Amino acid sequence: MIDNLIKNLILSLDTWSFDTKEKILLFKELWHLLKWWVGIAESLDIIGQNTDNFAIKELVASMREQINQWKNLSHAMARFPKYFDDADIATIQSGESSGNVESILSMLWAEYNYLMVLKNKFIGALTYPAILMTVSLGAIIALFVFVLPAIFDIATQLDSSKIPRLTLKLKAFSDFLIVHGMWLLWLIWFGIFALFVFASTQSGQKILYSTLYNLPIVGKMVQSYYLVRFARYSKILLGSGMNYRNVFKMLSNVISIPIFTPLFEKIITWLERGQSIYDSIQYETMLIPSTVSALIKVGEKTASLDATFDTIISIYSEELDSYINNLSKMIEPIMLVIVGSVIVLIALWVFWVIMSIMDSVGI
Repeated sequence: MIDNLIKNLILSLDTWSFDTKEKILLFKELWHLLKWWVGIAESLDIIGQNTDNFAIKELVASMREQINQWKNLSHAMARFPKYFDDADIATIQSGESSGNVESILSMLWAEYNYLMVLKNKFIGALTYPAILMTVSLGAIIALFVFVLPAIFDIATQLDSSKIPRLTLKLKAFSDFLIVHGMWLLWLIWFGIFALFVFASTQSGQKILYSTLYNLPIVGKMVQSYYLVRFARYSKILLGSGMNYRNVFKMLSNVISIPIFTPLFEKIITWLERGQSIYDSIQYETMLIPSTVSALIKVGEKTASLDATFDTIISIYSEELDSYINNLSKMIEPIMLVIVGSVIVLIALWVFWVIMSIMDSVGI
């Protein structure tokens, strides 16, 4: 009975552990097994037997039941919206229609692996500045709450006319932190929460991404990121056998941010009128640079959009890596200068208070 309780507890905890890493593993193993002519049901069975992740075990067992009922892979995946999004399901479905599920699985796991590597690079670039900012802010707060009050207590015993005005302001700020520190902390957390809630709305996302796109360096990095996603998913969806119209309908779900949605709707409308992709994007230079539009125009005329998207991926992947590296190199010295300046300024203020005390007592 205890063993079953422990097993159920582990199972309930492990069901939350199906994330991008597990999805990559599942798609990659399925691709390898199907490539060697192993059936889908048998492949799922093999994956379930060779994994220690209970979420994957449950998932592949349920999917195998669907396959045994003569359902296809995309139908089995559609029963798990928590694990697979619309783009995953539609892409696999198109691969099933065109008979190239193996290549689609290969492209999908490569795409998710690329996004995970990119995410880790970005997190790595911001980790050191974030730690530096957090530690410095904590040190400054500790200084005002625990160190400066003792010095200010000595200063207030002197003639108030001899205490510099700046010192009195620092003391007032220190007293405010001591008395209202917890309320201020809760207010900051509430502000962050409210900001996240607003950013999750359509209008909030539109303002957020419009602001990001207009920032000097971050804007270029965000543009490169979404261009790479646009090109990589376009290549995958075209490779799955979709026509242009369905590709851009699916892209509106994959790149589901408000500033891109009108662009994809425009492209779909223009395609339905018999016009080209280039005609609909040539003036959308904030999202699609002129060089990319020109490459797509050539790809359409030569019926080689796959090769065109490969070129776009190659160009902007390099740019994105460069922007991420430069961002890290720029943030670190800026943070050091800002934090160092604040600490030096506070140290000078403290020294000023001590010198005022020494002058008052005639030392």
